[in-house]
Parts: sequence; structure tokens; C-alpha cells
Amino acid sequence: MRDILNNHRDFELADEQTIAAHGRVEQENGHPVFRVGYQTYRLVVLPEIYTLDIVTLRLLEKFSQAGGTIISAGALPERVDGAVPTPGSEEERLLAVLRAACVPGKPYETLMPAVERAVKSEVSIRNEKQEEASNIFIRRMNADANCQVIFATNYDEHMRTDAEISIDGDKDLYCMDTDTGLIWSIDSVRKNDATAFTYRFPPFGSFMLLVTPAGVKPEALQVAGVYNNELNMLDSSNTTPVVSLGEEMAYTCHQPNSITLDTCEYTLGDDEAYTEPLPVLDLHQQLQRQGKIVKVRQRFHFRVAEGADIRQMTNLQLVVEDAENFRYILNGRPYNFVDTGFWRDVCMRTSSIDGLVQAGDNVLELETTYHPAIDANERGEFLSNELESIYIIGDFGITSPKGYTRPDDRMVFCDGAFELTNLPQTMRAADMVTQGLTFYAGNVTFHKTVRLENVRAAVASGKRFALNPGEKPHAILFGVTVNGQSVRDVAWAPYMVDITDYLTDGDNDIEVCLYGSCRNAFGPHHHVLGEPAGVGPSSFEREKGWIEDFLEDSNIWRDRYCFVPYGLRGPLEIVSYEG
Repeated sequence: MRDILNNHRDFELADEQTIAAHGRVEQENGHPVFRVGYQTYRLVVLPEIYTLDIVTLRLLEKFSQAGGTIISAGALPERVDGAVPTPGSEEERLLAVLRAACVPGKPYETLMPAVERAVKSEVSIRNEKQEEASNIFIRRMNADANCQVIFATNYDEHMRTDAEISIDGDKDLYCMDTDTGLIWSIDSVRKNDATAFTYRFPPFGSFMLLVTPAGVKPEALQVAGVYNNELNMLDSSNTTPVVSLGEEMAYTCHQPNSITLDTCEYTLGDDEAYTEPLPVLDLHQQLQRQGKIVKVRQRFHFRVAEGADIRQMTNLQLVVEDAENFRYILNGRPYNFVDTGFWRDVCMRTSSIDGLVQAGDNVLELETTYHPAIDANERGEFLSNELESIYIIGDFGITSPKGYTRPDDRMVFCDGAFELTNLPQTMRAADMVTQGLTFYAGNVTFHKTVRLENVRAAVASGKRFALNPGEKPHAILFGVTVNGQSVRDVAWAPYMVDITDYLTDGDNDIEVCLYGSCRNAFGPHHHVLGEPAGVGPSSFEREKGWIEDFLEDSNIWRDRYCFVPYGLRGPLEIVSYEG
């Protein structure tokens, strides 16, 4: 599959149930095609395969007899519907027909030449060395009879590619800005019986191309103007720094900060002695395995850091999932959980603890009657109540006396012992996990007023201005606002944002909003891989599940915490360039 993708071919993976229900062989524009539902294919490639459905084999026979090409990229099947065919049977005949019809595509060096001989490529994307750019994949579809859509993606997260894209035939080319939905015409050239243009793919960059026959523009295609690729082409060699927004900036948190309490001591029944601390999920699974109704008391600890001004920690709230199932004691006194709403999920209820948190150590006890999932009432309703992490949210920062480490650019490790402290007045243009927003789940806006002189005169002389974040910030995406006007939200490269039309002579208010996620609040915090590529329910627990089946050790829990970085990667900068 990678060989096919590297050579700018797209394909579908077929399953035999769908083929049996919707497959047939037809003629289309003078060529035999293998149709599955609404889609037609001029070429069939078989991977190494041990058995095929008899319906599939019958269709492949029809396709071959009609002149269609079948390429085998590995060993051909010896069974039909999982069974070895009996001598003289239809199944045996169909397998013999398939073996005779297949064009060999193994070794893999012969696969793409065989594909090219069968169906000539209509799209070429060549890199600076005039080789097919194997780091760029494409996907094609027909929008209508006169418009083809080609979506091209650079899957390399580090390498940019200056590419020449050529489409066979005399074509008109357009691109769609997937941020705005606007469509722009592309200045292209005719080259070797093809239509070509150049495009710089940033790392992980993508491009949506619309292709129509020359002179045939569908009425629905509303063109905004001529496409300008200049932002993709900008770098330090062709931009001039104008002003830096500085190493530190004022900021606004749009949601309350949080701390996750995922470890507790506990007692069962009438036992008064608390155990040593253990993860809450370990306790829940232990009780679930026992399968008994039992009274359980959990004791959580959280600490206000020495020297922190507790008076500045406002809007403090306790967050508990299914809060009505518990009784509470906070710092030795009964606490009445008065529901004030929810945080992040309607099951996660909030209740104010303003004025009840003290300097130093704080102790919160929760008591409930635990019902395992097998227990149900007379109406058949399950009474299971899960034991989950609890949370404190509010206007505070988080620190850890044990400090933070960065094993790589994707992860931040900490051994725990988190404490509540005061948030800084300004935030450095760096990872905010280590600046008080360790568990934060929300957006952060940075603010800066910069003074620019003679902006309009510079624009009149041909200069333009962009906000340059350097590398992509550690965030889901970021949005830029200038002088109260939203410029754009940026989810992918290029990360420079043209702000020319929003600037004025004199003071300019610049805001950059980083959009966060719930990853650092909810984890997984303790996975052996730190930040795993895939996450399932077991990724939050001690024992591995199906998604971690590739790991040798069944215990995937580590006591240290893992967070993902969240923040800018350096000072923001306004730069100028020739427009």
C-alpha cells in the first residue's frame, strides 16, 4: 500500500461482504471496470491472501475476461470460502483462472511498473530532485462530471517539500482554502501535455486542488481571486523582523484551573485504619472483583504551597462524578455538597469550597456504599457506582517541589506531590504545564499592545506584515485577533498569519488564543509509554488491554505523571515581507 501511495495513486480497500452485495463488472468509457456500489475501478491488486469468497472469484473471472487487469502482490489463494476445493469443482476452476489471469507484482520493485502499464498515472508530484515526492499522499474524487477534487498531504512532520504538481491534459486549476471555504484560481503552465504549477508543502501541510477541463468552469465554482502561495514560501531568509512581542506576556485563562486527585487511602466496612495510598482506579477494580456491597471511605490529600496567598485562590470548587452518592468531610468537618452545576461533563458536579481550604495540608474524605456492577434492585436497575478521580478547580496555579522533566518534545514528566499556589501575573512564551497550568483543560489568550509607525505607508510601498509564532505552538490550534478583529484560526501549516489589513499606525492590540484539550486533566497520566499513540479504556488502568497488546509487560502503570506540553514555543514576532 505504501508503494502505491508513494507514487500518488489512491485506492480503496475492498471487503468481500460489500463486493458480494454491490459488486459487478461493467464497461465505462471503453474500459472494463470493477464496480462496487457507486465507485468504479480499472485495476484490482490482490495482496498475499489465503482464501477468497466464491462470489469475488466469479467477479474477478468476469473482470479478466472483459480485459481488466488483476495484479498479484503476493501468494495467491489456495482456498475458497476457507476450504480446499475438491478436484473438478467450480472452485478449483476459478482458482486456476485467477492464477492464469494475474500479472505478477512481486517482488515489490515490479508492482508500480505493472500498475503504471495497466493504468497510466494522471497526477505527478515531483520534489526538488525531480523525483516523485514519496512523502506526499493524494486522494481523488469527482465532485461532478466536470470537476475532480485532489487532496494532497505531506505526511512528514519535519520536512517541507517544494513540489511541482502536474495533471495530465489541458486543465484549469483551482484551490480551496479549507479554513475559509474560499476558492482561488491557480496560475499554471502547460508542460509536456500536462498542466503544472509549483507549491510548497510545509511539514504536515495539505492542499485541496480542484481540476476542471480548460475553459469549462462549473457554475457552482465561485472564484474569489488568484491564489497566492507567498505565506507558504516565507521563512527567515525572506522576512524582516519588525517587533517581538517579548519573552513574557499578559494572559487570560478562559476556564478554571484544575488539579486531579487520583490517589487515595481507604477503609472498608467498620475498619477505622486507613491503608497506604493507592490509585483510585486500582481500588475500584479491587472492589469490582470482590463483587460485594461494602461501605468504603476514601481519604484524599491536597496541599497549598508554603508562601502561597490563599486569599487570591478564588472560585474554588470540588468536582465529583455522581456526587449524590457520597458523604463528605473536609478538614475534619462535615461538608454539605451543594450542587452549583457541572464541569466538563454533566455527571461531574461542582460545589463551592471557598473559605474552607486552609494553608498547608488539606484532607477530604468521601464515604459511600459500593455496589458492584452485578447488583441490581427489584426493577432490574444496576446500582453500580464507580470510584473515580476527583478534582479541585478554581483560580490557582499548580507547582511540584519535585520539578518537571522533558524526555522529548511530546511529553512532560513529574513524580507528583502537586501543590496549589498562585498563578503568575505574566506567562512566558513557553510550555505552561510547568508555569502553573499543569492539569489545565481550557483555552488561554495572550495579550500584547505594540506600537508600529508608518504601517500604511509601508503597505502602500508594497510591504506586508505577518504574525510569526515560529514553530507551531503546543496547542490543538491557535487563533489570532488584531485590534479586536478576528484574523483567522490556524490548525495546520503555514503558521505565519498575514495581519496587514488589520494593523494601524500607532498602538495595535495583538491577541493569540491557544485552544487546549482535556488531555492533561484526564490523562492517561500513568501509561508506560507516557503519551501513547492510541488510547482505549485500559490505557488509564494498570493491566493492559487490546490496544496495548503489542507490549510485553502486562502492567502498563507507572506512578510518575505524564502531561503533554501546552503553550508557545518561543516569542511571537511581527515580520514584514514583500507582497
